[in-house]
Amino acid sequence: MKTISNLFICALLFTLIGVQPGKAQSISLIEKKEVYDKEHIPDRDPVPYPFVREADVMWEKVVWRMLNLREKMNQPLYFPTRPIGDRRNLTQLLLDILEDPLPGRQVFAYEPLLGYEFEKPMSLEEIYDDLKVDSIPEPVFDSLTGQTVMKIVDVQINLDDVTRLLVKEKWFFDKRYSTFQVRIIGLCPIRIYPRTIIDPITNEDVPTGDISKTQLFWVYYPEIRYYLAKQEVFNPNNDAQRISFDDLFNQRRFSSYIFKISNVYDDRSVTDYATGMDAMFEAESIKNWLFEFEHDLWEY
Repeated sequence: MKTISNLFICALLFTLIGVQPGKAQSISLIEKKEVYDKEHIPDRDPVPYPFVREADVMWEKVVWRMLNLREKMNQPLYFPTRPIGDRRNLTQLLLDILEDPLPGRQVFAYEPLLGYEFEKPMSLEEIYDDLKVDSIPEPVFDSLTGQTVMKIVDVQINLDDVTRLLVKEKWFFDKRYSTFQVRIIGLCPIRIYPRTIIDPITNEDVPTGDISKTQLFWVYYPEIRYYLAKQEVFNPNNDAQRISFDDLFNQRRFSSYIFKISNVYDDRSVTDYATGMDAMFEAESIKNWLFEFEHDLWEY
């Protein structure tokens, strides 16, 4: 009788407090707020570019740059290889944008290794296939169209091998503002991984000792600026003073070397006609040529 009374008292206490025994653990898992709400970068829009007329562009050149994401200066673009809270690396952010764009801000991925980078769109299934990710589309109801569409959900991606980034940019001189400017046109993550073959006896992948480089996809930079401006880049010195991915690219806070420059020879890259140290010297020579061209504009 005493045991029944104790159980009745415990149940009454839980009822008065408003907490049920089965929900006690879920209450302890409620997300805790930080000291302040982050509003500066998540709510901002990209700074619009100054208007440029074709008649004002006296000179222009297309340049492709290669970024090694494991270099110290470029590590904020590479880490974290897996999302940590609101932190994502650049490749993960691009995949998230392609998977779930905002209404009215559609973003497309384009197939690499073509004559023009933004010529043929490609699907997420093709991108995940290049990343060696097993993905199964599932039917999802689209509230905007009222139709059921096939969509990839809950995919675990290993981005450790995505260690390079190809950046297409255009340098031009605007006589209206008398400035030598640069605009980023597109981004292309590159996966570098050991090449393997299937052993006919064990039916397992065996390394061959060679390295494969796969351009995953191109994105048109003006299409993704809206998203890049709302995602923070990690600052190793101060968590309260972070910038966005758009700021990082427009402020040129990255280390790179020139991969190729527009030319009459089918836009061949530097490594197509130079190797080793010669390729490095050629890339540095193109970089100095751009610097000297701007300098000569103001030489009297």
